[in-house]
Amino acid sequence: MSVVAIVGAGNLGGAVAQGLVASGAVALPDLRGVTRTPEGAERLRARPGLAGLTVTSDAAAAVAGADVVMLGVKPYALIDVLRALGPHLAPGVTLVSLAAGVGLVDLVAAAPSDSSVVRLMTNTPVQVRAAVSLVAAAPGADDAAVARVVALSDALGSTHVIDESLFDVATALAGSGPAYVFLLAELLRDAAVGLGLDADEALAMTRGMIDGAARLLHASSDDPAALRRAVTSPGGMTAAAVGTFEDAGLRATVAAALAAAVARAAELADPPT
Repeated sequence: MSVVAIVGAGNLGGAVAQGLVASGAVALPDLRGVTRTPEGAERLRARPGLAGLTVTSDAAAAVAGADVVMLGVKPYALIDVLRALGPHLAPGVTLVSLAAGVGLVDLVAAAPSDSSVVRLMTNTPVQVRAAVSLVAAAPGADDAAVARVVALSDALGSTHVIDESLFDVATALAGSGPAYVFLLAELLRDAAVGLGLDADEALAMTRGMIDGAARLLHASSDDPAALRRAVTSPGGMTAAAVGTFEDAGLRATVAAALAAAVARAAELADPPT
């Protein structure tokens, strides 16, 4: 079993840590977390299953001897952190970037020459082992190292190995996608409350509805459009709601939202001004 260090174990890195331990892919004693502050360390250890996790602010110490080093720091800081860690990394280490917007070319240039560099983009459902993760490996990365990353990713949900040229688009869809679903859930809950439902009951209904729809979408071989039409009787209540979405330009808004996310990926590696 691999020794894994997560440098930058905040929201996403912490969720990855939680998922890896919950799945049994990494034993708690073989996992190390790095946070900048004691408060961050407390939040990390407060996650289910991570009470005894080794957490430090000393990244160099955490990565020493680790087989896999995951980098969850901000994109604009990633290259500097990678260069600083270089002398402390084990020979042949597998380096996994969790950051958007920083390409493999730049990562490889900053990494030790004997390392294998992989980009892994996942989403917060890793903590319940239901993530959709994306993997792109640098040319020359060791096959066994890439397989190790895919195995860790598979333990967290499902994995799509893709060409890096599609990474930003796939991230805008799968990586950011839970936020879109949560926003829809929030808006549906609030609209139902505005029409008279109790807030707790409206949220429970929303949760159950989204869970059921997702299960059907996953289990069915039908296209989403066919599933939508099956619920939408002509002239009925659903048709009135769907027509309102269409008239408001929901299709164009969704396309514009994904395009905005892709465009933003190219800017993330720049330091904030």
